[in-house]
Amino acid sequence: MDTRAAGPRAKGTDGSDFYHRETVASHFKTSVTNKSRIKLTFVIHGLLFIAMFILTLPDLLGLVGIKMKRFYPVSQLPKTSLWQYAWLCSVVPMFFGLGGLPKNRVGLLRHYILGCVTFGIVPVIYAIYANLGTFLDYLEAGKIDRKFMGLPLIVVLYIFFAVALQAHLFGVYFASNLISSWDSKGSKKKSN
Repeated sequence: MDTRAAGPRAKGTDGSDFYHRETVASHFKTSVTNKSRIKLTFVIHGLLFIAMFILTLPDLLGLVGIKMKRFYPVSQLPKTSLWQYAWLCSVVPMFFGLGGLPKNRVGLLRHYILGCVTFGIVPVIYAIYANLGTFLDYLEAGKIDRKFMGLPLIVVLYIFFAVALQAHLFGVYFASNLISSWDSKGSKKKSN
């Protein structure tokens, strides 16, 4: 495209004085940045969900009467705890969050935050507390009750806890940043 079609440059300028005219509002920058970051937390949450779903699949199928002993060794897996079922429900609020991103729907992101805290953060904190004795026994004496894929199961669980807790906390943080940037945009319109 020809830049000279717009006409000659104004006298007394070298073309570098455009900063006062061509700026993007800060809430748009915040929105774009936090949308990409929260999508990353959704991807991490989805991967954790798949891993937890595979881990709890034998018990989930056992609830409906299907045996999984043929497909992989069930004896190595622990019995599914109540916190795992609650945590699996945390995928539903993630879809609320995903649905709220394209059109900046604050209500859906608020539902995401509430669901993420209720079904994501609280079950993980409970599980950390419930498994703390086993983890401390492993750290102090090296006592291993079960192994999962060659690693102590309690270590795998605590790695899961660390990653899941960070993904949920960052997701809530980014969602609250998005809500505040979208609300500030709306309040400026209303005040004019």
